Amino acid sequence: MSLQRFDFFPDEMSLLSPVASPTSVVQRIAARPSRQRGIVLTEHGWKKLLAMKVLQNQHGEWHAYELLGDRTLLSPRTVSKIVGREVGVDRHTLKQFFDAFDLPLESDDYCLKSCCTKKSSNPGYKAVAFVFHFQL
Repeated sequence: MSLQRFDFFPDEMSLLSPVASPTSVVQRIAARPSRQRGIVLTEHGWKKLLAMKVLQNQHGEWHAYELLGDRTLLSPRTVSKIVGREVGVDRHTLKQFFDAFDLPLESDDYCLKSCCTKKSSNPGYKAVAFVFHFQL
């Protein structure tokens, strides 16, 4: 596909119809619904993850954020936000996390951080960091 260069005079520009002006593009972007961030797991959602052994292996050891991130295709930082239940994420991200483990995301699994009461329990999920030392 070859690109052609067109030289237009200002009065000829008005003959070109549906050319989007920069102002209309900005208005369309502003009118688009934004993703609602600030969603955290509720106690019900947390217990669902624990019951399905998503966060722990069969020996009861906690999975590393990196491992959960690889499984969910999310960054370890985002996984820490979801699991930590302190910092909100958007619903799409939480759904992606649940979908990776074939769990349905229901409305009682999450709430807006501003509307949630303080979480009653989080049994101390601690990230396991793996440090590799290489000798050259």
